[in-house]
Order: sequence, then C-alpha cells, then structure tokens
Amino acid sequence: MKKTVVAALAALAMSAAHAESFFQIEAGIGATDYTLTDGKWFQDGALDNHVVSKAPALMLGLTGPIIERRSWGIDWHADANYFGSVSASCQCTISDADYNVSTKTVTPGAITESYYGSGHAFGVSLMLEPYYAHNGWKFGVAGGVLAYRKTWTENVSGWSGNFGDPTPLPVHLESAHGISVAPAVGADISRGNFTLSYRYYFTSRNEGNTPPLWDDIQTLMVTYRW
Repeated sequence: MKKTVVAALAALAMSAAHAESFFQIEAGIGATDYTLTDGKWFQDGALDNHVVSKAPALMLGLTGPIIERRSWGIDWHADANYFGSVSASCQCTISDADYNVSTKTVTPGAITESYYGSGHAFGVSLMLEPYYAHNGWKFGVAGGVLAYRKTWTENVSGWSGNFGDPTPLPVHLESAHGISVAPAVGADISRGNFTLSYRYYFTSRNEGNTPPLWDDIQTLMVTYRW
C-alpha cells in the first residue's frame, strides 16, 4: 500500500513538474518611449509646445519553452501590454506649409490655433525568442506580432477648410478604435527568473485617417517569471 501511495505521489510530482516546465507566468514593469515625428499634432518650434511621449509600461503574460537544449533553445511569449498615456499641446499653425520642420520655425504672420491631444495604446504580443545560454545567462532575440488598440483624441480651437477664414470652427477628432496588427522585434538578457527585455513595435504601419501622436512604440522592462 505504501509503495502504491509513493508511486502515485511521484507520478503527480512529475506531472506537476512537466506542467510547470511547459509554461510560466511572467510580469514586467518599465518604460515606454513613443517615437514621434515633428509636425504631427505638435511643432517643436511653435509657441507653448509641450509633449509627453514617455510613460510607464506594464506587462503580464505567459511564457514557456518550445525547444530546450543545454546551450540554446526557443521560448514563446504571450503577453498583455499596457504602454501608458501620452499627450501634446501647442499653439500650432493650421497649415503645414507655415511650419518649417528643418529649422523648426513658424512663418511670420501664420494663422495658429490651440491644439491639445491625448491617448494611449495597449495590446497582446505573441513572440518567439531563440536564445543562447551560457553560465546561467540567457541571451535571446525575439520576433512576432502585436495585436493592439490605439486611442487618440485631438481638439483644435479653430479649423477651416479654407485657410484664412476669419471664423474657423472648433474641431474634435478621434482615431479609429479597431484592432490593428503590427510586427514586433526585441532582445532579452536573462539570469534566473529575471529578464531585461527590450521590444520595438512597428505601429506606424497602421495609423488610419486620424493618426495618433506617435509613430512606433518601444519599451524597456524588467520582467520576472514564476
């Protein structure tokens, strides 16, 4: 009877160990850098220009091995990511022709209006990470996709289809709220359960008719697996 119980417990332990080796929970915290293009919802040389393009980043997901050898392997990652909120405001020109991006100057006498916009992005990333392991360290590169939703609202104090109209109208704009898919790449350095993780998401490929402030998104996080 004792042998039967011991055998059953051993089998249960092996099953639990196998399940644990198949996947782990991972969570991360770090920073987001939204990459920008001068002239898109802000103008560096405009009056009262103020841009917030960096934000806290959070991640929670699952990871596990596809191939696991002594010195190399391939892991998978399925993570929910929140990239944080950003904003921009300025007294910007209505016409792009009145702002010189190269010299960051506004044409004298150009019509300007008050701009204010804010938004954020979040999504789910699916990544594969080939890695090299040496002396307890893992060095990996990652590639995959990000399915994400972007939110951007922009308010302009006055806008007219005919530049120079003495009575321009206030305008409220919003980005499309559907799900977009973007390529993603990255690199990881791991030791034990901790990882320093960098990701770059090519979100500028899906901007829509009302683009958000940012072009692409990059993050740097410290993650922990258990």
